[in-house]
Amino acid sequence: TTPAATPATTPGNTIVWVNKHTISTGGRYLINPDGFRESMTLENVGYGNNFTVSTKTPATGRVLAFPDFLFGCSWGVCSPHRTLPVQISRDGDPGASVSTSGHPAGEYNAAYDVWLELKPYLSGQPHGAEIMIWPRETANLGSLRGLPEVRIDGALYWEIAWRASNSHGSWNYVQFRKVSQVNTLAGIHLNDFFKAAEARGWVSPSWYIQSITAGFEIWSGGNGLKMYNFWARS
Repeated sequence: TTPAATPATTPGNTIVWVNKHTISTGGRYLINPDGFRESMTLENVGYGNNFTVSTKTPATGRVLAFPDFLFGCSWGVCSPHRTLPVQISRDGDPGASVSTSGHPAGEYNAAYDVWLELKPYLSGQPHGAEIMIWPRETANLGSLRGLPEVRIDGALYWEIAWRASNSHGSWNYVQFRKVSQVNTLAGIHLNDFFKAAEARGWVSPSWYIQSITAGFEIWSGGNGLKMYNFWARS
């Protein structure tokens, strides 16, 4: 895709403003502003593996944006040199890492968002499952304390799922929320999360990984949130 960015030079760095379209970083991932209900501007330094939210999102009671790193394909937009889609039963050892910083006012969470599709499609709404892994969130989003816990990679997560839908179809939404919050969630093994979801009938090994993303779900505020050092493999 063609970057929609306005470079501005500062001493030693090039600041890239990302607002309408994706930009490529490292020749492997895309940075996507994804302000699907509210315009979103991100600051990127030197087309590197980083972005900072530069928009203060108004409070409306629902998620307004998901600025993110993208590996794979989302609605026909694909990262370069991708190795997705791939069937879960043949996916090897997919993994991901990401770091975050910043705790501005507002309501938001950091998350991996992994979309699973019934077939190896590249565009449209996936109809398999959405696996969300939250390393941290603001307290005003509520707690899952008391819900089932699952231990993955030595860490405890609360686990919850429901059937989600929109005008394009429906899918299984599965959320793993880390019991002990962290700013960095490194080297996670995605198959462990898939297997936990499979055990409850929410995921099938015959489905395909369409995309692996990491970003911030923003309900309000969020100006100054930073994400960096993203990698994903399949």
